[in-house]
Amino acid sequence: MNELKVSDSGSKSESNERGSSEEESEEDCDYQ
Repeated sequence: MNELKVSDSGSKSESNERGSSEEESEEDCDYQ
């Protein structure tokens, strides 16, 4: 059970980080 929770948290963290990076990239394109 604990291992599953840790894996879920890690996956969520990675998804959030990727989402932020994508948003920043889109903003950079708009400025250009």
